Amino acid sequence: MTSPPAARNQPAVTVVDVSDPTEANAGVELLDLDAVQLQSMPLRVRRVIVRLVSAAVVFHSTNLRVRTRTSVRKGHLGYVTFGRRHTGPSTVCRFDPV
Repeated sequence: MTSPPAARNQPAVTVVDVSDPTEANAGVELLDLDAVQLQSMPLRVRRVIVRLVSAAVVFHSTNLRVRTRTSVRKGHLGYVTFGRRHTGPSTVCRFDPV
């Protein structure tokens, strides 16, 4: 699978800091992501995207609890892993079929 045209014009590694949940989808060309902040405190999200030849790794970290609805764009396959400190159910992840 080759990378989409938008990904070819991006740097190999991108680090983005997000403070508004409405901006959660910005800068990720492979996913559609909606986020809802669950606590009324200032939100800090850091997203690191590593683009490889035929794959991309996206790492998110937040200072608050958030609920997300994520789907992989058509023609791509997604996998999800969670860190040791993850406390929510992992079944909330939804990926559309390829």
